[in-house]
Amino acid sequence: MNVDQVWKNAKWTQESKHLLTGLVKFPKDSKIILIIRHSHRIDSDDPWKVSELKLTPLGHAIAKKFGENLPKKSFIRLYYSSLDRCKEIGQGILDGFKSVHGSGTLKHSINELVDIGMEAEIFFEEITNHSFTGFFHRWIAGLYPPQIITPLNEYCQNSAHVIWKEIEGAPDNGVDIHISHDLIILSYRLGWFGLHPNNYWPFFLRGFAFTINKNQIQLLDYEGLKSIEFPFWWKKRL
Repeated sequence: MNVDQVWKNAKWTQESKHLLTGLVKFPKDSKIILIIRHSHRIDSDDPWKVSELKLTPLGHAIAKKFGENLPKKSFIRLYYSSLDRCKEIGQGILDGFKSVHGSGTLKHSINELVDIGMEAEIFFEEITNHSFTGFFHRWIAGLYPPQIITPLNEYCQNSAHVIWKEIEGAPDNGVDIHISHDLIILSYRLGWFGLHPNNYWPFFLRGFAFTINKNQIQLLDYEGLKSIEFPFWWKKRL
C-alpha cells in the first residue's frame, strides 16, 4: 500500500485536498466548522455490519495524511459520532497534525453526528426496502410520521443548536472538525443551506466547511467558497 500515491492520485481523496486547500481562503482569524465523513472502511451490504465496521489500515493512514495537511497555524478540536471508526479518524487526524507541529485536542462524541431519531431496526428495514437514497428522499418528503423519525428540519435545527454553539468557545483561527457519516452530511447541506444533493455523494473524507459571520455564512464545499443566507429559522432557533 503506497499511501502517498493514494493521497496524491485516488479519486476519493481529491475533494479532501480541495477542502484543505480552501480552508486558508476564509478570512483571517475565522472560526471554522468542518464537517467530514469518516475515512476508508470496507464495503458491506449488511447494515448491521456496517455500523460496527472500523477503519481499514488505509483509512488510518489517509486520516493521518489529512491531519498533516491542515493549516498549521490553526488550533483544531475534533468531535465525532459514537461509532468507533469516527473516533479512530479523529485520533488519526490529530496525530497527523501534531506530527507537523500543529496543536489541537480530541474532544468528545456528539449524538447528532449519527442519531437521526429513528430506531436502528426500522432504519435498516427502510434502507433495505427502498435503498439508501430512496429512504433519504422519503425523509425529505415528510413521508415518515414524527413518531418514527425526527423530521428533517427539526433534526437539522437540533444539530445546529449543538454543533454551531460549540464554535463559540473555539479560539480565533480555530477549526472545529466534526466526523460523521454520508447521510448526516447530506442532511446538513440540505437542512442548513438548502443544497439538494442531486448527484453529489459524500465519499470518504468528503464534506464541507463554513464560518458564521454577522450578516451571512461563508460555505466551502466541492463547488468552492461562496456566501449564502442564514437558514430561515436562524433568529428563532439560535
